[in-house]
Amino acid sequence: MKRDNWLTLFFFALLMTGVLTQTAPLTFLALAVGLILLAGRMWAREAAKHMRYQHAAVPRRCMTGDELQLQMQLDNPTFLPLPWIELTDMVQGDGFELTGTPSPHRRHQDRLIIRTGLSWFQRIRRSYTARVHARGYYPVGPTAIRIWDPLGLTFSELRVPSQESILVYPVTVPLEDLGISADDPFGDPEQQRWLFRDPFSVAGARPYEPGDPMRHIHWPSTAARGELMTRQMEGIRSPEMLIFLNLRTMERAWQGAVLEYLELSLCAAASVARHGTRRGYRIGLYSNGNLRKEDMEGSAPRLQVEPSSDPRQLRRILSMLAQSAPHASRPLHHTLRRRISGESYGASLVVISALMPDDLRNEIHRLAREGHAVTLLYTGDPPGPSIPGVPCHTLGGKRRWQEIAEQWNLTTE
Repeated sequence: MKRDNWLTLFFFALLMTGVLTQTAPLTFLALAVGLILLAGRMWAREAAKHMRYQHAAVPRRCMTGDELQLQMQLDNPTFLPLPWIELTDMVQGDGFELTGTPSPHRRHQDRLIIRTGLSWFQRIRRSYTARVHARGYYPVGPTAIRIWDPLGLTFSELRVPSQESILVYPVTVPLEDLGISADDPFGDPEQQRWLFRDPFSVAGARPYEPGDPMRHIHWPSTAARGELMTRQMEGIRSPEMLIFLNLRTMERAWQGAVLEYLELSLCAAASVARHGTRRGYRIGLYSNGNLRKEDMEGSAPRLQVEPSSDPRQLRRILSMLAQSAPHASRPLHHTLRRRISGESYGASLVVISALMPDDLRNEIHRLAREGHAVTLLYTGDPPGPSIPGVPCHTLGGKRRWQEIAEQWNLTTE
């Protein structure tokens, strides 16, 4: 039972005792206790009604292993002094560590408990340093603020809904740290560029992408399909790199996931995307998995990013990888077969997988026989598979991920 409930019970017991025994001092004492309790409750409720609280994470997006600041601001816009305030902020996620925080504070599992006080018309600001050791989506909040009366007898509670979230990108490393030593293992993008663009030669139409000039909109196709379509010109174009990520690390989906294989695959995908962006590729990402986001309603969308030359493309890919679920409900060879078409000739295809079932091996071999440039990054334990006509880089499996985790001080559990 809460403390103020006990005090209320004590007040009624004292009052009934004073009335039944006809003891005036005891009755007056009960009435005084009742008035104090009533005034305290009104004090706390009035303060809670006008209390203002804000918190923010700076930056809201960061890389695994980075430090960030959790900033909070608490305002008391009334003339009521509030010597006792207890603030409980939810920080969800095991990879979130507070490294430098002012006192008084206490970290209990996924809650940060702060005890402070405010004078009349006072505002306080506090900043907490935190380090993130694992990729993911971290909601900050909701926040519970418990405001006590000056005597600490009763309180009123204020709940502030979740206002902030932190998105932590997976760690990216140079390709050499993954055991890929070639200068450009996915082909030379300069050899894939055409020499000129013919503005009067239209090769077709494709869906509109951010950054496409409005003068290149293909209006007949737009009217026919009900969505913006862009004219596909012949001539200079950026080379494409399509990354196919296998999030299945066990033969059956219901068997769960091997986290070392999964995180190494995500790290490899992020590192290849960064490498391709720096080399001038139009990067696309396809996977057989879905996103995992705590506030997502209904079925989660697929982990997929269409190729684009938008400068923000790398951030989109890293955001998708940060929120990926640790399992896949369908095999990767279905994704390869559905996505690869005649328009993909000339693109660099990078397949990242910790498993190599026969269906996936046969699909990769078929693509190589048809003339596609396919590179396999095997994230399982060595030795890696051998597919005729397909360069295969074995990244080292669990041991490689443990080395990366130790180097970057990451959470491995």
